[in-house]
Amino acid sequence: MRQGLTRTVFTLSLAMVILLGVSTHASAATYRIWYYDDDFNTYNPGDVSVGWVKFVPPAWACTLKIYWPDHYSWIGDYANVLEAGNLNQHVTVSLPRPGCPIDGAATDENGGIVVREGNTEIPFELGTHYLDIDGNEDMALNWLDENGSNHACGFGCATPPVGFKYLNAKSFQLVSLGRNFEWQQTMLLLPAMQKVREAAARMRNTITLLSMDVGVPGQIAMRRRSNLGDWEAGVRALEDAALARLGEAARRIAEVDAFAAQQKLTSAYVSADLGSEAINAVSELLRAAESSFPPRVQ
Repeated sequence: MRQGLTRTVFTLSLAMVILLGVSTHASAATYRIWYYDDDFNTYNPGDVSVGWVKFVPPAWACTLKIYWPDHYSWIGDYANVLEAGNLNQHVTVSLPRPGCPIDGAATDENGGIVVREGNTEIPFELGTHYLDIDGNEDMALNWLDENGSNHACGFGCATPPVGFKYLNAKSFQLVSLGRNFEWQQTMLLLPAMQKVREAAARMRNTITLLSMDVGVPGQIAMRRRSNLGDWEAGVRALEDAALARLGEAARRIAEVDAFAAQQKLTSAYVSADLGSEAINAVSELLRAAESSFPPRVQ
């Protein structure tokens, strides 16, 4: 019930945003630090996720350091913002793992209070669920052990080629596809169903190309020729999630077309909403995977 209400509110809000011509995707990535999850019962305190997918830290990791973030938001029940602010420092998330010295804290580079330490200092009645850390394409991450070492990739661990990008020259296609989903939503507010169906056909062609071996799957297969050692499991989890969301986007395009043909405007609009979300998740997950590559031994 809660998820349905959240989706309805989000969809109606997005309709207003589109009509006003404002972008809803200003950030390139959002890393989410979990404290309480009664919606999905999926995340434990201290889990870090991107695109609703949990990071898989290397076995030795005690902290996740996030470089060049722009903004943080404490999120409560029904996705309401409890507190938010800008960030001008790197953020260190201390993972609550056995053998690690600090549990559940997240602070900026100068030790300022970006989040309150653990659940003990978060008033439960506020319903705090997670902390969002947002940033642009420059935002990066690194896993560190209890001594601050990043375990640089050495013998037995082959990093991808220098400058490797999953999306490479095809990144514009994903961006364009996400915008087309949103354009469809705009058209669904108007009596122009045939144009929506024509746009869906063009989008279906684009996503077919992205889903072929020359597209995202091919880039992932190329990356997997390099074994990332301790980092491999975590990067693969993000890659697998990106492939799944790409498949979901294809299904949503088909739904938009089918619902438009049946004059089911609301259903078509929701499918376009979910399709846009899936496409943006593909980009977000692949950027996070790139950021998760192990550093090279100098």
